[in-house]
Amino acid sequence: MGRRMRVRPSKFQSTIGFIGSLVFSVIGIGLLIGFRNNMIFIFFLLWTLIAFIQTAFYGINLFTKKGISLYSVSIEDDKEKKKDK
Repeated sequence: MGRRMRVRPSKFQSTIGFIGSLVFSVIGIGLLIGFRNNMIFIFFLLWTLIAFIQTAFYGINLFTKKGISLYSVSIEDDKEKKKDK
């Protein structure tokens, strides 16, 4: 039986992602204020919501120890395989 490990972005990746998504959030807010056309407004509203979600994801991974994992991996040891044979 293997171990399950969670994989999350490194601190450097989280820092770059946090700064980048924060910039996109600010751009989205600025464009939301500037446009009043319905279709463009909806597009930038979705843009801003996605940017906020990314900012939260990278912020949690950057500022907390546990963080949010991208995926989990199952690892099997060679010793366990030899015991089974």
